[in-house]
Amino acid sequence: MPSRLSRLSVAATGLALTLPLSACGTEPTVPLAAGPAATTPLVTTPLVTVTSSTAAPPPTTPTGPVRLSVAEAGKRYLEITRPYNVALEAFERGFNEGESVATLQGRARKVARAATAESAALREPAWPLKAEPLIISLAQTDRRAESAWLDVGRAGTRDAMLAAVRRLPTGAGTGAQIRRLLGLPKYDENTY
Repeated sequence: MPSRLSRLSVAATGLALTLPLSACGTEPTVPLAAGPAATTPLVTTPLVTVTSSTAAPPPTTPTGPVRLSVAEAGKRYLEITRPYNVALEAFERGFNEGESVATLQGRARKVARAATAESAALREPAWPLKAEPLIISLAQTDRRAESAWLDVGRAGTRDAMLAAVRRLPTGAGTGAQIRRLLGLPKYDENTY
């Protein structure tokens, strides 16, 4: 095993790295007799020269995830968005049915957590190229919606909640466009 780098030299054929070869932990023996033999080394250290090559590098394999098919993407999209849609619809039904402010605050916090989780999950798969920009846009909207839903959850009255809900960022039809591209049915709030 080489114990240290002895020298670096540049050869005419390219960069040459020269390393001494020695056995791990052994030293050459020195003769005990005097005379001409004593001045001649018993062990010579051969040199190994590594030169650059012009051979083509080995083929590389794509390391990124495989893109989902449209059918796979549709199924995955519904799985990812379901928790947010369920939380959103629960908040809306509760508000419309006159639930207490405290209950609605808890529901709004659930929507905020679901928006955060949805945003992260939407960024994981390699979506079909035609849907990917819209899905990334939806993930960004979800990220902004988290703090807005937390504001809804901090509102102390139903009127203040309603005002905070009206300030929520919207996807401006992004979800509907994604559903169309992935061959999914239109959003139906009764599903959730």
